[in-house]
Amino acid sequence: MERGVQAGFRLNLPEDKPLADTTPLVVVLGWYGAQDRHVANFLDSLGPALGQRKIVFFTFSNGGGFLLEQVDRLVHDTKQYRHLAPRIAGTMFDSAPCYMHHRAGSIAIGAGRSLPIRILASLVFYLGVAIMLMISPFRTSTYWRNMEQLRMGRKSLYLYSQDDPLCDPVKLDELVAARRRQLGDAQVAAVKWQRSQHVAHIRHHMREYTGALFGFLQTV
Repeated sequence: MERGVQAGFRLNLPEDKPLADTTPLVVVLGWYGAQDRHVANFLDSLGPALGQRKIVFFTFSNGGGFLLEQVDRLVHDTKQYRHLAPRIAGTMFDSAPCYMHHRAGSIAIGAGRSLPIRILASLVFYLGVAIMLMISPFRTSTYWRNMEQLRMGRKSLYLYSQDDPLCDPVKLDELVAARRRQLGDAQVAAVKWQRSQHVAHIRHHMREYTGALFGFLQTV
């Protein structure tokens, strides 16, 4: 069953194989441009699918990270959705969160495009950065602080690589260490490969990647 396409998201639910209440509902976030009304519609749609199951969020790059940030705020700071907070068991991150270096953002927006399009995309990107800095000069530090203080369950899994130009491994190492100090080492797992690609770790490290995912889900 597919829901929410007109509201800016897609929620696929099995029709012929109902899940047991003990099976976590994994919500995949890889979404740029989400607005609060989209996220609210998304949370509303979880009701029929949820039953008594726990929720685990699976976040890809900063597209998913920005949305997770909004979900965190709505679930914990809005009375309408506060009942969902105890149901959130944890979060899994693939190539996320990424510290927002401007050069990395320029690379990401031009990835896979021809040289003229990359140049144009970079110019548009830096114009957008300039506007953002005028409107919200502390956006980078605010986003990173929110990721360090995330309230989305007590367990986390981070999957990333040392050579990812879009996701600073040093900053992510620091974030993982900070989360372990907050929640305890046993609650925060991380797999870091020396060589891999942004949001393509499963392609290069299938066995280790899937082992980490399913191993994590068995603990929530």
